[in-house]
Amino acid sequence: MQLLRACPLVKDVQPLRDGSGWYATLWCRAVHSSRPSEQRQFTKTRTTDAACLRDLLELVNVKHGAHLEAAAAARAAAAAEAAVEAGPSVPTNAFQAMQAARQVAPAVEKAEAAERLVAEARRARAALETQLAEANAALEAAEVQLHRLEEEADSAREAAGLARKKPRGEEADANATYRGWTLSKWNELETKEQKRRELAIDPSRTAIEAPPGGDDTRGWHNHWRRGVYGTLRSWAGGSQGAVVYMLATAAKHFGVVKQLGEHLGGRWSMTPEEWERSKLDTLLVDRAVDTIAVSKQCRTEEERVQYHIGVGHFVLPRESMKYAAVAARLGVHHGTRSKPREGAFSARASDLSKIEPPPFDGTSSFNVTGNSGPPHIVSTLAGWDRLVQAAPADVQSWTIEERGRPYVYDQVVDRRADFDATVAFQKQRNPLREGEEVLSHGLRAELTRISVQPNEQEPEVGWPCVVTFRAGASEQEYSYSSMFGKQAGSARLQRIPPTLAPHDIATSSNAVSPKTRVLVRMHAENCVRS
Repeated sequence: MQLLRACPLVKDVQPLRDGSGWYATLWCRAVHSSRPSEQRQFTKTRTTDAACLRDLLELVNVKHGAHLEAAAAARAAAAAEAAVEAGPSVPTNAFQAMQAARQVAPAVEKAEAAERLVAEARRARAALETQLAEANAALEAAEVQLHRLEEEADSAREAAGLARKKPRGEEADANATYRGWTLSKWNELETKEQKRRELAIDPSRTAIEAPPGGDDTRGWHNHWRRGVYGTLRSWAGGSQGAVVYMLATAAKHFGVVKQLGEHLGGRWSMTPEEWERSKLDTLLVDRAVDTIAVSKQCRTEEERVQYHIGVGHFVLPRESMKYAAVAARLGVHHGTRSKPREGAFSARASDLSKIEPPPFDGTSSFNVTGNSGPPHIVSTLAGWDRLVQAAPADVQSWTIEERGRPYVYDQVVDRRADFDATVAFQKQRNPLREGEEVLSHGLRAELTRISVQPNEQEPEVGWPCVVTFRAGASEQEYSYSSMFGKQAGSARLQRIPPTLAPHDIATSSNAVSPKTRVLVRMHAENCVRS
């Protein structure tokens, strides 16, 4: 502050009105009339008044060091104006001199009397300070002697087999019997505390190196004099809201808000945007669970299909650690609901690729087990094909056994695996081949023939092709001039999209479809003879 006020460029130094820093008004205002002052505010690296004032002085010297002549002229003009406003200070005649002398003499006498009183007070204070120092020294000596005698007495009692009257002294800074401390001990401990508080926080030391929590007498939790819990209670005045505010403000002050959230975990480890998104995700899952709970009754074929598709959106592979947890969250069962049926399929083979696949009917599943490794659960033909292709070569024998009827969750797991495999395959954008099932104009069909022209580059819209549509026992071929695109003559071919819909349920030959039952009922109600 003194260095800044002594600067020939500075007229005055004052703190900012909101207390966020300091500003200095300048003498060289004539050079830059639009900015009469310079200021510096507190930052993360400029946290003290001394640092702020030092940086302010450096700023003034750097920006206005060339304006010394203008500052000197401004100071001289200000001094001249002050002299004019003050008027003459020296008497101009004898009468005025006599009047001034009469007023000065009493003031001089009063000043001399006040100085004598001050001197007497200083002597008295020095004497009292000497007495106080002697009394403190005597008190400390007496307390030391008392403590020594108490220890000797307790030692004698302990040697005689009696209980001590005073527990053994713990570490002085953790001993709540502060009444026995001397003034020098207080000064020693307070000096240590202030040195600890002067240590700057190093942002690079992110590892948790906190001292042990301790108990009521030691440790940073509940230490009777330095404990954080007690300090918060002291400032909070019984208010929980004040504790919350102080902790939040401290986290902001030390710049550890994000790290604090990660340490607390859960909701606190999220950003506000992530927290809002997690609440929306929870709402969506809850609505999906409610829908599944309604549709899993499967009262109609449509409801059964809706149930399978709804569960298929959420299932995870069987090898996932959260396979069962997802089923519990959806409120559905997993595994098998019954033992294998009588006459269930079973087979043994040394090579999976040399045997016929099991009869997959959409509701059955099979354990395929090698002579080493865990069993593989398969319920779809596509899953069987993938297992055959990925079968380890070192397996000498395989056992295929039909499992009990799986719950819908387990049925959908394999269907979802087929779905994901189809999506991955289609992302590779492999070319269509003859004999492949496709969509043409939104209808299922077979790509029967591709008319490749030799020695020509394939057009962007594809080669001419022939597509066969089938409906029951009838079929019809159509020729197109191109495979892709929306132009006239295009087959508009697409790959069959994957689906989570279940297979149709097989019915016996004497089963009556729901549509037939409705027609029969309408006939019975409207027919006169019936």
